[in-house]
Amino acid sequence: NRTDILDNLVSLYEESGKFNLALRTLDRIDLLDGGESQQTQIQRFQAYLMMNDVDSAYLSIRSNPKWIIQILYDNINSFNELQQVRQLCILALEDTPDEFDYYYFIGIMEYQVGQEAQSISWLKRGESRITERTVPADATKLLSLKGDLLYRMGRMEECLETYRRAIEINPDDVGSLNNYAYFQALDGKNLQQALAYSARTIELEPTNATYLDTYAWILFVLKRYDQAREYIDLALQYGGDESAAVLEH
Repeated sequence: NRTDILDNLVSLYEESGKFNLALRTLDRIDLLDGGESQQTQIQRFQAYLMMNDVDSAYLSIRSNPKWIIQILYDNINSFNELQQVRQLCILALEDTPDEFDYYYFIGIMEYQVGQEAQSISWLKRGESRITERTVPADATKLLSLKGDLLYRMGRMEECLETYRRAIEINPDDVGSLNNYAYFQALDGKNLQQALAYSARTIELEPTNATYLDTYAWILFVLKRYDQAREYIDLALQYGGDESAAVLEH
């Protein structure tokens, strides 16, 4: 049918870099179909991005903000440049300031281009939006990224404080528990607390090689060598032999 022919034409225009013609053809498809479909909306969004027109790309998909997040997760490497991701997220935050994924992506983008201070600043903006109504998983995801970046930047106290808040919000978030325990062990402080938090991760995921490795490492730091050997053997048993960090320990 005519719509299939036009779909093929859109693909040809996109492959040859004729995005204005692709957009016009998408308009014709919508006219034939009696309205915009999800497929043409996403194609229009992608065409504008290829033209580096982020404002128009955002406006083309603005009515479905969740699609933006899904596109970011599914196609992060297809963007022409990281700056597009940052600009898109900033536009989206003007409409949905409590959507934590946007702060998360901006934090990653800024860090990847060497803007460490800006990265932490954006993550703190997101953190300031956390309330008692926030979905715990959304909060801990943002805080875990912030904690990890602070650790990489050598800001251990701030790193540990960030993970403490993540655990307060979501006491059974295994990633936060594990990282907090591991970083505490590296810092050489509160080792008994670190051990308790690490033990909780094993209760929640008893066959996770990474969490078993962390527990073994803390036992080793505490000079409980026999127990440390027992848990590092378990880590190897459950796939840790494929991890350089586990093999090193």
